[in-house]
Amino acid sequence: MDYATALESTLVPERDYNTRRISRRAAALIAPDNPAETEAIVRLMKRFYEIRSRIVHGSGLGDENREWLLENCGQVERRVRQVLLTAVQKLPPGEGDRRVALAGLYDPADEDRGSFAFDKFREIKTTEVRKSIAAKIAELAGE
Repeated sequence: MDYATALESTLVPERDYNTRRISRRAAALIAPDNPAETEAIVRLMKRFYEIRSRIVHGSGLGDENREWLLENCGQVERRVRQVLLTAVQKLPPGEGDRRVALAGLYDPADEDRGSFAFDKFREIKTTEVRKSIAAKIAELAGE
């Protein structure tokens, strides 16, 4: 939890899209010119942060996640340390400047936000509520 908190505090001042921001910003900081390594870091950080979220939000941690943590704890620690060291070296110290630099590494695009909204819309089970929300979205789209 301490490593996850350190990553969150370092990479996500915005407080939304945490998993996506942590994984992509971490990779952009420590492997900016290596696409294969970037993808490996994104996958590692996503899995690590998803496990963190399960624990923090009170969900059970299954055997598969326990095994993954045992197998990858050294890699997670190494990558977190790399992120923290690189952030101290490369990110500006002022809050505003740091936010700008972090957004430059990765910030969710409108497509990301739209996909998230669509996925949440699909979770609505009541036809009446779906129609009401769809009408509101259509109204906004016409503006």
